[in-house]
Amino acid sequence: MKRTLKLSVVLAMAMAVPVALAQGPGASVYHAKCQGCHGPNGQANAPMSKMFNVKPFDIKGMSDAELTKIIENGKGKMHGYKTKLSEKQIKDVLAYIHTLVKQ
Repeated sequence: MKRTLKLSVVLAMAMAVPVALAQGPGASVYHAKCQGCHGPNGQANAPMSKMFNVKPFDIKGMSDAELTKIIENGKGKMHGYKTKLSEKQIKDVLAYIHTLVKQ
């Protein structure tokens, strides 16, 4: 009985970690600045995705430096956020994107 309770607590804590990350500062910036085009889960399923021909996130093989550069300077029709977000906000958004896309 005690062992089952301990296992339940450990599993509950492990499941809470992604939820905590999803509610962190990167999530709030992503939802405010990125979700409109990239969708809530990065799968380009937002109304603006079709209008701007946005594709689902495909970041496999890309370094954090490359992704940061895209966030800062933009890519294609996406404008950059270098002057709109702080360095910390950009890092937080990148960390959140990693939770959406399992590499």
